[in-house]
Amino acid sequence: MEEIAKPAFLAQVTQVGEYLAEGLRRVSRRYRCGEVRGKGLLRALDQKCDVGVEIVETARARGLLLNTPRADSSRFVPALTVSEADADQMLQILEEVMAALWARDGHDARQNCAGTVARM
Repeated sequence: MEEIAKPAFLAQVTQVGEYLAEGLRRVSRRYRCGEVRGKGLLRALDQKCDVGVEIVETARARGLLLNTPRADSSRFVPALTVSEADADQMLQILEEVMAALWARDGHDARQNCAGTVARM
């Protein structure tokens, strides 16, 4: 509890949370997903279609623990002690999972998961 009460601890959580959010926004832009919601290290990515369960299951098999509060989103709830390097690893696994799912379904980087071509 003493560690959590230190101002530097909260600053680190805030910094890594923003770093994770920016990484999720990059993934969202690349795969034409929706918004990134949340605060601190509690973040959710809207996929715009019902692939949340599949993303969670595939990510878990690759070592990334997520959950899906709705069928069209994935939620990230890492430990408060997570580092930017840990966030990079999480984002890398998410990218691999989404790339595999999109390729399997015949989408490319210009399409969202519903197959709609995004306007640039």
